Amino acid sequence: MTKFSIVIPVYNAEKTLRKCIDSVRRQRYEDWEIIAIDDGSIDNSYNILLEYKEMDRRIKAYTQSNQGPGITRNNGISIATGDYIVFLDSDDYISDDYLSNAFKPAQKNYDVMYINVVQEKEDGTIISEERLTRFEKYSKDEIIAKQMTGVMPWGGVRKIAKLAFLKHNNIKFSKDVIGEEAIYSFDLLYFAEKYCFLDGDVYHYVNYPQSQSKKGGYESWIPIAKKMKKHLISIGVYEHYKNAVSSFGYSALIAWLRRYSRDYGIRETLREFRKKYNEYSENYAPKVDLKSIRKELVAIYPLIRMRFLFLVVLMMKIYNICRT
Repeated sequence: MTKFSIVIPVYNAEKTLRKCIDSVRRQRYEDWEIIAIDDGSIDNSYNILLEYKEMDRRIKAYTQSNQGPGITRNNGISIATGDYIVFLDSDDYISDDYLSNAFKPAQKNYDVMYINVVQEKEDGTIISEERLTRFEKYSKDEIIAKQMTGVMPWGGVRKIAKLAFLKHNNIKFSKDVIGEEAIYSFDLLYFAEKYCFLDGDVYHYVNYPQSQSKKGGYESWIPIAKKMKKHLISIGVYEHYKNAVSSFGYSALIAWLRRYSRDYGIRETLREFRKKYNEYSENYAPKVDLKSIRKELVAIYPLIRMRFLFLVVLMMKIYNICRT
C-alpha cells in the first residue's frame, strides 16, 4: 500500500481549519497521515489540532515559532513517514477522491504528480478551474518555462511528490513569504525522471482576503526572479534556461508595474518604472520566450523593447481604471 503524508502549515486558521482537516478525514483512500504544523498562531489553531490529534491517530500536531510557509513545509517533509507528500493549505480543502485518484499513478512510481485545482470564493462560487492536464502535451523544458512565468500555476499545493525523491535531490522550499515555491517547483520538475498529470477536480483553493499564501507586495516577484537566476547558475544550468529566466524577470517586472501603478500617479510610476526596467535589463538575457508568457504581456513586449515606457505606464493606468 502507498501511504500519503499530508503536510498542512497552519497560521491563525481557526475559522477554516476544521473544514480543511475534515476533508482529509473523508478520504475514500485511508492510508494517510496528517503532519499539521502550527506556525506561531495567536488564535485557537493549535488547540484545534490537539483536538483532532486525540480524535484520529493518523493526525500529528506540532507547534513552532513563526517561520513562514516555506520553512514550515520543509519541517513537514522532514517529519513525514509516507511514500508521497501532499501539501494542503489550512484555508483550503480537498475532494473526497483526492487520494483515490493519486493511488493508481503512485503505483507506477512517479516522482511528481500534478493535480487540477478549482479556485473558489469563500461562499463556494467558482472563480476559475486550473486544469494542469492541458500542459501534459508540452516538453519538460516548455513546462518549466511556462511554470516560471505563471502561465502554468506553480504553487506547491498543485503537486504530489515522492518523499524519497525530494530527499535524494535535497529539494526544499525557500524561506520567502511570497514565492517560496518557485525554486522548489523548478527543482521538482528538473530532477524528475517520471511525472504525470492527474484528471479530476480534487483540490479546492479558497480565496480568503487574509490568506497567508495569497498575499503580495509591489516587488514580491522581482527578488524571486533574481534568486531563480542565482540558483540556476549554482547548479550549472543557467545557460540552458536563460531565456526562461528572462521571461520570469519580465513577468515579475510587469507584475510590479501593475500593482505600483494602482496606487501612484503617472509621473512617479514612470520614474520608478525606469529604474526597475534598467535593473531588469542589466540582470537578464535580452531575449524573452514569448511562448511562455501571458498573452497580455506579449502585446506590450515590443513597446518595452523600444523603451516606450511612458506609453506602457499609461496603458497600465488605463487597464487598472477599467478593472475597478
